[in-house]
Amino acid sequence: MDEETVRRSRIFVDSVEACLEEAGDLIIPLKKGLIQKEDLLPSWEKWWREKNREEGAAEITYFKSVGNAVQDVSVAQAVYRRRGR
Repeated sequence: MDEETVRRSRIFVDSVEACLEEAGDLIIPLKKGLIQKEDLLPSWEKWWREKNREEGAAEITYFKSVGNAVQDVSVAQAVYRRRGR
């Protein structure tokens, strides 16, 4: 993922700690000061924010999962179903 997209995104992660150790696409922007650790939101928080967010402004939502295959398959399945295919 390019750094500009990461910088402009709301970033949801499966594990903040694991991403800080394993996710180069987040570690590099963190080290450069483009994003902060506080920008990495636990995935449960995505549900809460989506349910309670204001309508209007377009945004980029970036979900980073670091090696949990069950979550990867679940997210892919949800996206597939949502797209109506």
